[in-house]
Amino acid sequence: MRRLAGLIVIVIVILVLVLSSKPAETPQGGAKSYCSSDSDCVQEQCCHATSAVNKAYAPDCRNTACTMECRGGTLDCGYGDIKCVDWKCQVILK
Repeated sequence: MRRLAGLIVIVIVILVLVLSSKPAETPQGGAKSYCSSDSDCVQEQCCHATSAVNKAYAPDCRNTACTMECRGGTLDCGYGDIKCVDWKCQVILK
């Protein structure tokens, strides 16, 4: 009887942990570039970015050193903005 009670407690604890865990945030439909607002979007590359993705797919740039070059055709130096256009993260060059 004690063994059965112990097993029931373990099962309940596992169920509580599984049901209370928050799933990873992924964009609707799983599309890397899906968005519903501009704030959903970030640059896809750490340096000299030319494309954008949903923030759930943001690159890890913590250990990346970029040059100070203002490269044309990129988001460098304010040459472009990231916008959500037609439910897709896009780079809009100026």
